[in-house]
Amino acid sequence: MDEQMSRGDVDQRDRTLARRVGGVLCVVLGAGMLLLFFWPRGEDVRLLMLNLWSLAKSWGLPEQVSPEAFAVVANGFVFVLLAFALTLLVRRISPWGWGLSGFALGGAIEFVQLVAMDARVPEVMDIAANGLGGMVGAALGAWALHSSARDSKACE
Repeated sequence: MDEQMSRGDVDQRDRTLARRVGGVLCVVLGAGMLLLFFWPRGEDVRLLMLNLWSLAKSWGLPEQVSPEAFAVVANGFVFVLLAFALTLLVRRISPWGWGLSGFALGGAIEFVQLVAMDARVPEVMDIAANGLGGMVGAALGAWALHSSARDSKACE
C-alpha cells in the first residue's frame, strides 16, 4: 500500500532520527570524554594517543604529523562529534551556542586538570582545539538540520 506522507510526518520522522543519533553519540562521547579527559594518569592517555598515532601512520597518516599534533587534532575531533550530536539533540540552544560551549567545556576540563589532577598537564592548545572542534561540529549539525528541513519540503 503506497501512502503519501504528510509534511508533519516527515518532520517528525526527521526529528526522531536526529534525536536518536544525537542521543547515542552524546552517551558514547560523554563516557569516552569522562574517561580520557579525567583519567588520573596523563602517561596512560599519552600512551593511548601514541598507539592511535602509530595506527594512523600505518593507514597513511603523513610523516610530518607529529604525535603531539595528532593528539591535538584528535582532542578537537571529539568536540566536533559532541557539538554535532548536541546540535541535533537539543534544538532549543542555537548551533552557535553549542559551538561556543566547546571553548567553555575545554577551559573547564583544563582547569580541573590544573587544580585537581597533579599528573595531568593542562594546555591552552587543547582549549583552542576543543573550541574549534565545537564550532565545526555545530556548523555541521546546523547544515544537517538545514538539509533535512530542505529535503522535507521537497517531499511535499
